[in-house]
Amino acid sequence: KALGTGWSNSMSWKEVEIINTPDGKPEISLSGVAAKVAGEKGIKEIHLSISHDHDHAIAVVMVEG
Repeated sequence: KALGTGWSNSMSWKEVEIINTPDGKPEISLSGVAAKVAGEKGIKEIHLSISHDHDHAIAVVMVEG
């Protein structure tokens, strides 16, 4: 959603991955078309905040370019 493209036939949700840094901080890793689109849009930073409890999960993403 933050890339502003929607899910098209050329971009897969598998190209947006949540990884943990060694200190446990979650980060977004882009690959394939998602990484290409981010580069074309001049996106330099992607910030991620995630939280969950027993029944629900939420994530907020902000991109900077």
